[in-house]
Amino acid sequence: MTTSPANHPWLIRLGIPPALAWGYVAVLLFMIGDGVESNYLAPYLHENGFSLNIAAAVIAFYGVTVTLGSWLAGSLSTLIGPRKVMLAGGVIWIVFEVLFLAIALPSHSVALLALTYGLRGVAYPMFAYAFLVWIQAAAPADMRGSATGWFWLAFTGGLPTLGSLVAIFSIQLIGEYATFWLSLGLVALGLLVMAIALKERSGYQSLLDKQHRQQSVARTLMGGIDILWREPRIAAAAVVRIINTTPYFGFFIFLPGFFTEQIGFTQTEYLSLITIMGLVGMSFNPIVGKLSDRIGWRKVLTVFGGLGSGISMLLMYFVP
Repeated sequence: MTTSPANHPWLIRLGIPPALAWGYVAVLLFMIGDGVESNYLAPYLHENGFSLNIAAAVIAFYGVTVTLGSWLAGSLSTLIGPRKVMLAGGVIWIVFEVLFLAIALPSHSVALLALTYGLRGVAYPMFAYAFLVWIQAAAPADMRGSATGWFWLAFTGGLPTLGSLVAIFSIQLIGEYATFWLSLGLVALGLLVMAIALKERSGYQSLLDKQHRQQSVARTLMGGIDILWREPRIAAAAVVRIINTTPYFGFFIFLPGFFTEQIGFTQTEYLSLITIMGLVGMSFNPIVGKLSDRIGWRKVLTVFGGLGSGISMLLMYFVP
């Protein structure tokens, strides 16, 4: 049962569509679970019989499937509705994580490691980005910027911020391998919250209008690809996103070793650093959303996303 927005004026003042509020909670929990392993997986694999090159290759394959999942999230949400895509993403994550933990890791099989962990990569973007599509479909036009900002707060609040924080305490209490299972429980909790509490109705059905509902499934899915040459500005945005995302996933491979082996941090100190970085970043997501509504997304993307990220990356190397 969805409560009336009038009952939640404080959510509206914050820029959160009340009907979608539980979705933010679900994404936060899901991404905490997904983010638990992000900054200790590569060292864990290296310490348990896999070379760093193999770990890098597996995570690179994971990045490819994340790209596939990101495309599927938008295309399938349009075709069958965001809620079904979120459900599918959650189930895929859980199934392949169980296979990864129960079969691939104990067997020390590189093929199984790549297959299970790699294919799990389609899951989190299907869950998270389908909710982002849901926001664009259901949020009032004058709230979309702030509503999107809150989405990125929930997203980055989990991966890697609170996920790394959970890992700090969990690894000390129950060990690294058991912490992987804890992450599975958090993802399942996020899926459960979404399935039970998120009741906004537009996400339950296809987002295609009546005119386009008769087109083929293949045509709908291809619409997420051929838009790149039909709309050159979208292609340019995709290139920008690729440039932005590539180092983000690269960090998961080389940052742990850089800080622990070259700078001399302990694992706990490194995970604490990532948590602090994430907290700072996520704190600015709602601000960026509101600022973008006022001065435009392009200016914010250029100044903060481009120039700001470039300067901060140089500082990350030279300051330590």
